[in-house]
Amino acid sequence: MRAGLTSRQTLCVITFVATVFAAIGIIGDLAGVPEVIMLGLFLALFAVYAWGILHIWKVITWFHRITGKV
Repeated sequence: MRAGLTSRQTLCVITFVATVFAAIGIIGDLAGVPEVIMLGLFLALFAVYAWGILHIWKVITWFHRITGKV
């Protein structure tokens, strides 16, 4: 919420991201993407998430710059 989002907006963002990740997994499974590639994609996305958590102030600054918030 320090990024300037309300608790409801934060919930919406978390739900949206979780839905997108679930859709990627389902589509990958239905398309027959090998599990090793799906695992690699998961690990890559997790690495981006971990970096974002470790550098949250850079992410928030970037978010504010994009949305035009001060």
